[in-house]
Amino acid sequence: MTTAMTATTRATTTAGRLGLDVEAIQEGIDGRWSLPAHAYHDPAIHEFELDAIFSRRWQYFAPRESLAEPGSVVTGDVGALPVVVTRGTDGALHGFLNVCRHRGYRVVDGDCQKSRLQCGYHAWTYHLDGSLARAPGSEPDPTFRAEEMGLLPVAVDVWAQGVFVNPDPDAVPFLEAHRRLAEVVAARGFDDDPANYRLHRAITTVNPANWKLWYDNGVECYHCRHIHGSSFAAAYDVGGDSYQWDTCDTFSHSHFEPGEPGDGDDGVMRSNSYCSIQTFPGNHAVQQDDFMYMARIVPTGPESCEFVCHYFAHVDADPERVDRWIDLWDMTFSEDADAVGVQQRNLRTGRLERMRYIAESEGPVLFFSRLIWDAYREALEA
Repeated sequence: MTTAMTATTRATTTAGRLGLDVEAIQEGIDGRWSLPAHAYHDPAIHEFELDAIFSRRWQYFAPRESLAEPGSVVTGDVGALPVVVTRGTDGALHGFLNVCRHRGYRVVDGDCQKSRLQCGYHAWTYHLDGSLARAPGSEPDPTFRAEEMGLLPVAVDVWAQGVFVNPDPDAVPFLEAHRRLAEVVAARGFDDDPANYRLHRAITTVNPANWKLWYDNGVECYHCRHIHGSSFAAAYDVGGDSYQWDTCDTFSHSHFEPGEPGDGDDGVMRSNSYCSIQTFPGNHAVQQDDFMYMARIVPTGPESCEFVCHYFAHVDADPERVDRWIDLWDMTFSEDADAVGVQQRNLRTGRLERMRYIAESEGPVLFFSRLIWDAYREALEA
């Protein structure tokens, strides 16, 4: 049997195990249908996605300022992987799996300031660049090579206010992975200068739904008038022609045409500028008026996810007004969480085989569905 035939057989076997009819799904994606319903709650699909999608792509991880000083340490999950990022004494950012090379225990518990990283299980100690500093009891062992026992690296990069992580240590830089992002940022007036914003608040939304449902919800505004009547829809011209969206290779972006300065006579806040960028898989960057947020989706199970969101205020912003905007967005995300929770329950009925999208209103949803399916096929054929 040739290598090509072996790969094809392996891909077919894996697809069959996951309940994926490749030809039927491809036809459905081309026909503006979603993935099959079981892809939104099947544990095997969830495990497959953690590797096929989240283990090899850039994801927003933390605000830059949380890693501004030497000795800064931030921990978190990237897909299924525990990750730690440090600012070394050399001033450089370093990223690793938060996994001790000795017995697999975590090396760091939570965000902190440290001069070294020490595993709490057997006290193996690492420098901030990930190299092994000390392994108690290893000295008499002639086969022990300390230079080979550093923490396992992940790629780290920065853009705008954010630090990004890719579990693939050989990944191309973030802007190279999203080749047209700099062009769109310049064209839309998105301010990616980190000196102009400061971290104001962090909120994590816990969602009783598969991460793909939350992703779909976050990249379209077809639902805004119906779900967010007193929150997002009250602040933006969601029913007018000013809302526009486009897709570019690995990301989508949307914006509202600038409105009149000031709030409405009814006292409701009005946004005068808005630009939203979503990079695959699950990163959001939204900038409006005098504040912005950066966020990521963290899959926590086949039917659950978290939306980790950091809000930033412009250096000249009124803090009270920024707080009001954050409260409005938090209400919006709470409404979204309720909506996707209903979807999640209904997709488990077994009666709805897949979902039908509307191209004009849900173009970014179709776009990301195709990116997800392309990632599936790439992993199946690898």
